[in-house]
Amino acid sequence: MLFGLLVALLLSASSYGQVETIPNATVLKNITPVELQAMRDTVEVVIYDCKEAFVFEEMHVPGARLIVYDQFTPEELPKDHNTALAFYCYSPDCPAGELAAGSAMGMGYTHVMNMEQGITGWQDAGLKTEP
Repeated sequence: MLFGLLVALLLSASSYGQVETIPNATVLKNITPVELQAMRDTVEVVIYDCKEAFVFEEMHVPGARLIVYDQFTPEELPKDHNTALAFYCYSPDCPAGELAAGSAMGMGYTHVMNMEQGITGWQDAGLKTEP
């Protein structure tokens, strides 16, 4: 089953031109907004917002960086492939965060998470947004 998941991830990510192999791949971990907030308080995590720029300007997780989910390069990510990375989009219906996380895993990052509830879930949890 894990092999099937890795093959599916590889096919999904490679269709966006980001990945040809999955070195050191791990299973993508889905996290809740509350879990991401707790993590921010205890470890270094780089958070990537995969929404449209105009929506990012209206609201995003504090400290999040805007990234184009299907066009980013390894140069836009931390050099250390063990850095904790969290991706999210607008809502659970938006696949951009998960696709970006899959691409990061394909680039060799080993601690990759997807906040699948998106910024709407963050707000629903009563957590503060920026700008």
